[in-house]
Amino acid sequence: MEKYREFMLETDPNPYVRSRWGFKEWSVAPEPEKAKALLNQIYDAEEMNRWYKDFIDALEEDPFSQERKENQAHQEIERLLHEMGQPLISKMMMRNRVEQLLAYIKACDEVSSPHYETINYIEDVFSKALRLDWKYHLLHEFTLFKKLYNIHQGLVERVDDPAHAYRIERFNNLFDQIERWVRKGDVYSHIHEIEVDINDMKTYLQDFLAVVQRASKEKSVDPFLDDTIQRFRHQLLEYRYLFGQFFNDIMSRNNEGQQLRNQFLYVDQYFETLESLLNELKVSWEGTGENK
Repeated sequence: MEKYREFMLETDPNPYVRSRWGFKEWSVAPEPEKAKALLNQIYDAEEMNRWYKDFIDALEEDPFSQERKENQAHQEIERLLHEMGQPLISKMMMRNRVEQLLAYIKACDEVSSPHYETINYIEDVFSKALRLDWKYHLLHEFTLFKKLYNIHQGLVERVDDPAHAYRIERFNNLFDQIERWVRKGDVYSHIHEIEVDINDMKTYLQDFLAVVQRASKEKSVDPFLDDTIQRFRHQLLEYRYLFGQFFNDIMSRNNEGQQLRNQFLYVDQYFETLESLLNELKVSWEGTGENK
C-alpha cells in the first residue's frame, strides 16, 4: 500500500497536490503566485515560435505560388461573407462558415504577404464579418479569430487619439461591471445601474458619430481625408470587436444575459449609421480623386 501511495504522489499531474489512494487530499503548499502567469508565458513563447516558423516558411515560398494562394483565399472569403449575410442562416451554419472564413484569413498570411494592401483588405474583412455576425456573435468563440485580430492590430499604424482611447477605457470598465452582475445572476437587482451604464455608452457612441459627421461636413478642407476615413474605419472596427466580445460573454452566461442583449440593439443602429456615413465619405473622396 505504501508503494502504491508513493506511486500516486510521484505521478500526480499537479506537483502542488498530494494524493492518498488516488484521491486528492490537501495541498502540500500553495501554488507559487506567479506559476500560472509563468506557464502562460511559456505557452505564448511556444506559440510565437510556431508563428515565427510559419513566417520563415512563407518568406521562402515561391512568390507566384503565394500570390495564387492568396487570390484563391480572397475568392473563398467573398463567397463565405455572402453566405454569412443570408438573413435566415442558422447558428450551426453560421459557425461552420465562420470557421472556414478564419482558415482563409489565416491563409492570406497578413504578416508575410508581399502586398501592403493585404492589411487593409483583412481589416475590411474583419469589419464585414463582425457586422454579419451581429445576431450570434460566434467569431469570439474562436481562439484563432482573437489571434488573427491581435496580429492585425500589431500591423496597423497606431494613431494617437485621446478621445478614442478614453472611449475604449470607459467601454471596458462598463463591460466589466455588467459582466460581473451577469455572472452572479444579479442583473435585475442592478437594473437601474445598468440603465445608467447603457446611457453612458450611448453618449460615447453619439460622441464618435458627431466626430465623423463633423469630418463629413469639413471634407472639402481636409487635405488628408483618406487617412481620416481609414482612422475612423479602424476605430469602428475596434468598437465592433469590443461590443462583440461583450455580447458573446453575456449571452453565453444565462437567460438574463440573453435578455440583456436586447437592451443594446441601439448599438447595431449606431454602427450601421457610422458604416453608411464612412462609405459615403469614401465614395466622395474617390470621386474627388478621379476628378483630379
